[in-house]
Formats: sequence, C-alpha cells, structure tokens
Amino acid sequence: MASRSASESVVTETVVSFLKNIPPFQFLSTTELSRLAARMTLEFFPKDTVILSAGHPSSESLYVVHKGGVKLALRSQVGKQLVLDMRSEG
Repeated sequence: MASRSASESVVTETVVSFLKNIPPFQFLSTTELSRLAARMTLEFFPKDTVILSAGHPSSESLYVVHKGGVKLALRSQVGKQLVLDMRSEG
C-alpha cells in the first residue's frame, strides 16, 4: 500500500509542476493545485483520434494538453477538413 501512495504522490507532484505554469492554473496555490490534481484523470489519445465532435453531447470535462497538440477542425459535406485552430501543450 505504501508504494501506491508514493506513486500517487509523484503523479500529483508532476501534475502540480505542470499546471503551476499554465493559465489560469498559475494563479492557484500549491495546496489548491494539489487538491485539483488529486481529482484529475489522465487520458491518452492516439494521433488523429476525435476527442469531441459537433452535434454530439457536450463534454463535462476540461481537457488540458500535456504533450502533443490538438486540432480544432470542421469536416465539410464532401469530407474535406477545415482547420480552425491548433492547440499545443498547456
């Protein structure tokens, strides 16, 4: 049980270190960031995975990019993709 607690502590510290430099999280105290980090989940999305899609139910989550990037795009009726924005880490 002790190793699980230690690994959770390392994960929390890693998340706090990342978030403390990311707007708007940089305005939170370390204590608040630690509480927030304890409630967060980590998800991995392979390249070209659709995370959210127009016309489907909205997400109740806030996604923060830790590594890589996310493309905000629309697909036309003929299948062409129109890139509206790119989001990178943070």
